[in-house]
Amino acid sequence: MNKKHLTGIVKFLAIAVILLCGLTATVNAGPVPSKNGENIIEIAKRDSGSHLAFIHKMYNGFFNKPPTKNEEKDALKMDGANLARKLVKSRDFYILQTSNEDYIKLLYKGMLFREYDNGGYNFWKNQLNSGLKKRDDILRDFAYSEEFRLLCLKYGVTRGSI
Repeated sequence: MNKKHLTGIVKFLAIAVILLCGLTATVNAGPVPSKNGENIIEIAKRDSGSHLAFIHKMYNGFFNKPPTKNEEKDALKMDGANLARKLVKSRDFYILQTSNEDYIKLLYKGMLFREYDNGGYNFWKNQLNSGLKKRDDILRDFAYSEEFRLLCLKYGVTRGSI
């Protein structure tokens, strides 16, 4: 057994232990629990894990409505990060004219499929309002978060990059 093969086995076992123990992932600024106390593992056990379910949850999170059949068809060709980017850059999103605070709340709902937690919300709000980060930076940070990676994995969606 070579070192590369052994490293892969160790990584697999570490992920399995994390999932079995119900440990929560983080998004740069604290634990993942939602307002009702659920964590990513509990949500993963409950929700249906399909690419189409992922698309519907993202549209519902951002726009509070399901995608049209054409939007579904287009979204099925996209990875998770680029779908999120497309929706945030869409006319539908632009029409919302979101404040920085609402933008962050919508990223939680649209990309992480949950309500924001106060620690994470305040962290991202301060990053935006102080000028340390722009909206595109925060969108990218959400897309590269461990929580988003796990959701993509759960729904069988390639995370992708932006």
